[in-house]
Amino acid sequence: MDPITHPMHPRMTALWPLPFYTKKRVDNFSKIQKELQEAYTHYEPENFWDAHHVTDRKFSTNVLEECNCKYFIEELDYSIKEYCKYLNFYSNYKIIESWFATFNPNEFAHIHCHLPADMSGAYYLRTNGEDGDIFFEDPNPLMNTSKLFKSEQYRLSPVEGGLMLFPSWLKHGVNRNKTNNIRISLSFNIIFEKDNLLTSI
Repeated sequence: MDPITHPMHPRMTALWPLPFYTKKRVDNFSKIQKELQEAYTHYEPENFWDAHHVTDRKFSTNVLEECNCKYFIEELDYSIKEYCKYLNFYSNYKIIESWFATFNPNEFAHIHCHLPADMSGAYYLRTNGEDGDIFFEDPNPLMNTSKLFKSEQYRLSPVEGGLMLFPSWLKHGVNRNKTNNIRISLSFNIIFEKDNLLTSI
């Protein structure tokens, strides 16, 4: 990515900006909600590290393919290609895993990443917006060694129908659900072939 110069401070440049994709609400919201809600009923959530519940704690399942979630796959395909176009990256890809994550009251997610995938993401199937923000860690661990430059977390409140995409190596977690609501999200991992395999997106 090219460095970004601050418009109000032309002498200041961000050398390594991190592209992060968010869509506040998917286009085909009603149909996507219906097919994912139906897919969710096919699985029994499993306890994961006594923190929250997932479709499969071995992460060997792909609910999008198993339940033929065509509306969401179409939406995701558009978003992936939009993200890749911004990155000037053209390649075939594959969704290698997808699973539901359920956060009952008082549950959370430990800090983790999704390597060895290339791109990961999440979709919010059920949330009241207050049942646990997702947060991302600064990818530069050396920031904490400085008195001048500080490492900060980036937080996002969940929005029903919202979609996000990010590098799989980016560490993140979910704050504790302090409400009585049950929060449900869909997570997925994507791998790419070598770049420049496609002539257009």
